[in-house]
Amino acid sequence: MKSMSQTVEAPVRTARGHLVIAGLEKAYQSQKVVENLDLEVQPGEFVALLGPSGCGKTTVLRAVAGLVQPSAGDIRVDGISLLRRPIYKRDLGMVFQSYALFPHLKVRDNVAFGLKMRGAPKQESDRLVREALGLVRMEGFSERYPGQLSGGQQQRVALARAIVTNPTALLLDEPFSALDAKLRESMQVELRQLQKRLGITTIFVTHDQHEAMTMADRIAVMNAGRIEQFDSPQAIYEQPSTLFVAEFIGKTNRFSGTLKGREGGQALIQLAGNDKLCRARDNPQLQVGDSILAIVRPEKISLMGDGAMPNGYTGLMTGNISEIIFTGEKSMLFLSSPCGNVAVAAHNDSHRTAAGATSGKRFQLGWNASDMLIFPLQS
Repeated sequence: MKSMSQTVEAPVRTARGHLVIAGLEKAYQSQKVVENLDLEVQPGEFVALLGPSGCGKTTVLRAVAGLVQPSAGDIRVDGISLLRRPIYKRDLGMVFQSYALFPHLKVRDNVAFGLKMRGAPKQESDRLVREALGLVRMEGFSERYPGQLSGGQQQRVALARAIVTNPTALLLDEPFSALDAKLRESMQVELRQLQKRLGITTIFVTHDQHEAMTMADRIAVMNAGRIEQFDSPQAIYEQPSTLFVAEFIGKTNRFSGTLKGREGGQALIQLAGNDKLCRARDNPQLQVGDSILAIVRPEKISLMGDGAMPNGYTGLMTGNISEIIFTGEKSMLFLSSPCGNVAVAAHNDSHRTAAGATSGKRFQLGWNASDMLIFPLQS
């Protein structure tokens, strides 16, 4: 099999595919599954729609594709509304969860299907099919049937069929859900490299946060039919705008407490079960005296012995190890503390090593003040 460096190079294409979704709504009877949703995707951008099952992300994708009729709103590509256009005139490529390959057609005929529907001459169709199969490293499988291919190979064929017509945008509905973990990771890298070479505007639906963080230029985190935050992967992770986003992306420790004051641009909070004040990243939505939820990620917490905290660190909480789970590069340590159970992700080969951690051992827990986020208790 060819390496990625040996794959067919995609032709340079003019940036297009500026996608705008404005005020999109979809209701089934009285139940709204998408509500007043706005989203703008730049030409050549890779955007992930991320959220739990039932949040409306697939409905948005299907509305763009023309498989769902919106109840309200508009969908425009390069300034032209798609709402009155039939599916076959929307100039979009789509890959489904099931791949939706025709079992009775050979690979080359599956890939050529869209070209045939557009009336492409056979000689041109054959050339484009060869190019598309080369791009996904499947040129040697053109005479096979889908049933003779592995899951990863079927996924590549479905992708070739989606890109062979040089669509304005590519729509991907959890295309890796049927693959095993190792193959899934490999295909994520390959798809992202291919998307960059093609420069094709892409919307990718997933409920897998790691998948979204790995592949997307920007992520739209959805909840109950709305976008909670639309930002870069780093901003989504480091600067979540809502409690839902903070807890949906990655793992978190949650503590209840009270906002006691502000100092030096930081919040001064008291956690339930701890009589000492600690510092956190400020949240301007909160007033002094408000009940709060404080969030800090396991990988942001350091274990230290007795003594003063390093500069910039806060916490002043102690805990006893109740469980240790070795995961390879890291160990997940679970500690009981006056503020509740605390999870700590400790590297096994650094200054935060878990090598000295044993069940029952007592540690002081600390974290940088900017790594503790606070939200209103009612969020």
